[in-house]
Amino acid sequence: MANGDHRAIISLKVIANSKVESFEWISDETNEVHLRLKVRAVPVDGCANEAVISALSKLLGVARRRIHILKGLQSRQKRIEIRDLSQEILYGILLKTLKNDLGKAKAAMNSA
Repeated sequence: MANGDHRAIISLKVIANSKVESFEWISDETNEVHLRLKVRAVPVDGCANEAVISALSKLLGVARRRIHILKGLQSRQKRIEIRDLSQEILYGILLKTLKNDLGKAKAAMNSA
């Protein structure tokens, strides 16, 4: 697994300057399910992006250097790559940690 052949992609909506840091599933007006991350950091000078990477690192148990924002550096909607982690392992971690069903997790991941 640590050979670098695997990578997981996740899309999420980031709410910066929040009172509480949290991950949660949200449903939009089209009933699509997405992952939302609230971070305490303000969206200035990359602080919120760093908070996103730190929160994902902590949640997934991976080194920060393995997490890269592919799209959305200056946007709330982000597309993030986690190297050396398969999509299936990512699903498992999200399901276990966020206590949601596989259908919701796959819907959020497939929209990535």
